[in-house]
Amino acid sequence: GALEFEIIENRINKVEVALEKYIRQQKAGRKQMEGRERKHRVLCLQTDASCDWLVVGTSANYLSIWNISLMEFTNCIPVAGMPSKILFNGTDIMSVGSEEFVYHWNIVGKYKTRVQTSSSSIADVHINESDEEKNRVLLACGNSNQLDVFSNFNHKGFSFQFPPTQ
Repeated sequence: GALEFEIIENRINKVEVALEKYIRQQKAGRKQMEGRERKHRVLCLQTDASCDWLVVGTSANYLSIWNISLMEFTNCIPVAGMPSKILFNGTDIMSVGSEEFVYHWNIVGKYKTRVQTSSSSIADVHINESDEEKNRVLLACGNSNQLDVFSNFNHKGFSFQFPPTQ
């Protein structure tokens, strides 16, 4: 009811404040490069379940980690390709983008591992909601005709192959 609405409204306000701070810092930090202003777009963003953490993926091939509850920038992670999706798995961060891997990071941005997929570029990842850890799976899809399924998030279990469209 009203309490749930107030909690959601507070979370939205935290995210808005953090994004405004991020935008102000980006504007203040822009530099001239060969006579042209560098412009980087936000490609994806995700908050954790508590809305205490925000991760922003940019066209400059970086993930920026923010602690919203403290209103502080935490870390900037260089990634090999442009990110397209970010997920939280507890306190771990997963990211995908214009390459064939699902990357795993800890909450402060330390690299943990990467897992290869069937696609050379990944468009989306999803973790199903389940109360039991053993029933959770990670799904990844991209530019191939396969949907990869990870029952152990650090190892691809199998792939569903779809026939090409005609």
